[in-house]
Amino acid sequence: MNFQHPHLVLGVLFLSVWLSASPQFVDAPPIELEAVLQGPPDLSLASLDGKALVLDFWATWCSPCLASIPHLNRLQATLDGEPIRFLSVSDEPRELVERFLKQRPIAGWVGLDFDRSMFRDYRVDGLPHTILIDRAGKIRLATHPLALNEKSLRDLIAGVQPDVPDLEKILTQTRPPRETTIEPSTVGRIGMQIQPGWRSISGAGVEVLISLAYNAHPLWIRYEGDLPEGTYDAVVVNDEDGEWMDVLAQALGDTFDLSFERITEERQVWVLRKGPGWESKLQRAESARSPALSKKGRLAALESLSFSRNIATLLDTVVVDESGLEGLWKLEVDYDPDRPESIGAALAEQLGLRLDLEKRPVEFLRVSRR
Repeated sequence: MNFQHPHLVLGVLFLSVWLSASPQFVDAPPIELEAVLQGPPDLSLASLDGKALVLDFWATWCSPCLASIPHLNRLQATLDGEPIRFLSVSDEPRELVERFLKQRPIAGWVGLDFDRSMFRDYRVDGLPHTILIDRAGKIRLATHPLALNEKSLRDLIAGVQPDVPDLEKILTQTRPPRETTIEPSTVGRIGMQIQPGWRSISGAGVEVLISLAYNAHPLWIRYEGDLPEGTYDAVVVNDEDGEWMDVLAQALGDTFDLSFERITEERQVWVLRKGPGWESKLQRAESARSPALSKKGRLAALESLSFSRNIATLLDTVVVDESGLEGLWKLEVDYDPDRPESIGAALAEQLGLRLDLEKRPVEFLRVSRR
């Protein structure tokens, strides 16, 4: 079993920039929140009463969102008394956001969009995502919160189109220090941000970080002794894309005094292979954006390695991928959720794949204290 294929992904956050190409600025969609933690309970566009609005979509797990909070707080203090308001919107549970705000206050209004209707209406496909709405209720700009400054917001108040720096310049200026760190987490949900030369992983347990560092399914990891509890935020600095896992592994060993060793054991494992009729039952996926969502009673993936790992998780045992399926495929199979073992027959009938039980040497990762 090898651990060299970087298919284990927790989440990749993309920054979106949405600019209106029309000379007539569009009306801002309604502000419809399920809860308001800070601000008027009946908050709406009408309740702004002719004031401009900085509408920031964020999350506690989003590292660049957290880096933007002090900047937005300073802007609000600078413009105190001016006809402009700041509203930060998250889709996370109320208790989580309230706990976060006690540790890292947000100066402006804070609202919760549990059904994500505002996220959809404002075309939020990445975080952070900041919308500037003028005093007439028109969307003027969508940008990164760190791109805002006093002048751009005074222009917004005056009805002048705000001018902000380009995205590449912002990301360059906000690059974190070139040092790999692992520290106790201050966020409530797991997430990942990727930028050239570095990436951050937020709210992850040590087991998850080890799985990422070695691209190893938990079933292929053997732990000797207890691991540190709690969740951690990691910033991994690397020069090459493929190098970051090695850097993370070294940091995990140094931070938690852990050693990692490859071992081989004879085990009975399930082997995923092509079966009779697979050519007529399997279809290639058009792109990586094709839907591939697993749920109770269904396993789905676009690549055979990920698919075999989903099967391993379902059966709670090792599954070796020898399907020989290269590239992207529509790997979707329905099974009886009350009988996980039904996955074998379902694979044969629906996809033309088979699971064979064999005894063979399997490589594991052994984790122990130094």
